[in-house]
Amino acid sequence: MLAAANDRLFAELARRLELPADERFATNAARVAHREELAALVQERLEREPTAVWLERLVGIPIAPVQTIREAAEHPHTRALGIVQTLDGRERLAEPLRIDGERVRVDTPPPELGQLDR
Repeated sequence: MLAAANDRLFAELARRLELPADERFATNAARVAHREELAALVQERLEREPTAVWLERLVGIPIAPVQTIREAAEHPHTRALGIVQTLDGRERLAEPLRIDGERVRVDTPPPELGQLDR
């Protein structure tokens, strides 16, 4: 996931991706109007290098890899934040929310595969 949500961040992203100067992408309104062209151009650039290279190269720009549930559950940050919770002997990913400084807990398990709640 990549988020360059203002002109300053986008200009820095464009510089690091070596995107050509283009009036279609000069302002947020222009980028929204030409979203498909911009997305294709950014995707083409990102496909040139592995994710790890971009995570290092784009430090300072909001970016994070999209992870599978397993990757998210096994990530050290997820564990450290207490987002992995055990319920009925099974680990699950909890909501990444805190209320009054406490991790939100769910006390009921999800339905079993095929189970209908009637």
